[in-house]
Amino acid sequence: EGLKSFVNNEISNRLKAEILRTRTTSIIFRYNGDLEKLYDLKTVIAVYRLLEFDVPRPKALLGHENFTRLLDTIQDICAEKPFNSFRFSAAGKDSSIFERLCSDIARETGLKNVTNDADLLIRIRKAVVEPDGWEVLLRITPRPLSTRSWRVCDMRGAVNATIAACMVEMTFPSVEDHFLNFMCGSGTLLIERANRLPAKSIVGVEHDPQVLKCAKQNITAALTPVPIDLIEADARSMDLPDKQFTALVADLPWGQEFGAHEYNAQLYPAVLAEAARVAASGARLVLLSHEVRLMESILEQLANLWHLKRTVKVFQGGLHPRLYALERK
Repeated sequence: EGLKSFVNNEISNRLKAEILRTRTTSIIFRYNGDLEKLYDLKTVIAVYRLLEFDVPRPKALLGHENFTRLLDTIQDICAEKPFNSFRFSAAGKDSSIFERLCSDIARETGLKNVTNDADLLIRIRKAVVEPDGWEVLLRITPRPLSTRSWRVCDMRGAVNATIAACMVEMTFPSVEDHFLNFMCGSGTLLIERANRLPAKSIVGVEHDPQVLKCAKQNITAALTPVPIDLIEADARSMDLPDKQFTALVADLPWGQEFGAHEYNAQLYPAVLAEAARVAASGARLVLLSHEVRLMESILEQLANLWHLKRTVKVFQGGLHPRLYALERK
């Protein structure tokens, strides 16, 4: 719920779409405009065409009228983007009903039915609005929108680009910003900020030269409209002026892919104290971490430096890390 306002804003203001209803993890809207604008959404994981069927069970989708409607929608989607394969995501997808649906769709469309990494993802689930109905959702792009085309250098543990875009929104970006991403990794947060809005400066700090090289490759591929400065430095001791930055972000190590819990207990307070030094009064800081108890403890310790404005639970890689929106006192 803490991010819905940003997503709603992108859908309703940017697309001029009509929001019909919202759910825990989705927003349903009616849109009649240029599909290219849908492909460029930043704060959503994926966009689906939604078909609602007033039927008691998925077997009814095999009926001529329902199947024709489903097939026509698949063909419309395939006419816009290159699709070669499809798969179902549904309870009971190994049943004889879904086997027949798969074979009929493959025969009529020429798409190959695969179990993993399919271009066309088809989700079937019980409808929420119609208690006896079912919904079919068809993803309109061969990959999720969170898969950015500029990512030529990938790294384990890199922040999901959709989450990165939301983190940028949580800083309430302005053209007057001096933006800092410490522990910048492969550059995802930097690129999302540079593509969002111009700024007075955008700076990334990373201590590992090989990781910085990866960030440079992604930034070059992204063709960002504003320059990004990269600095090789330890985030606990950055060679940067006091009180310079108005917006700061970081994806902190979680002690799983990188780092260790014991190490983080010393790293986190040092990094947040250094961030406070370079942050202007009233600066916004957004952090991503799965170290929930540790963050709560450290924010208590540093209550004289940072004011916690909001905490939002998100989903990444099977885990539920938190976004922490802070303000420099």
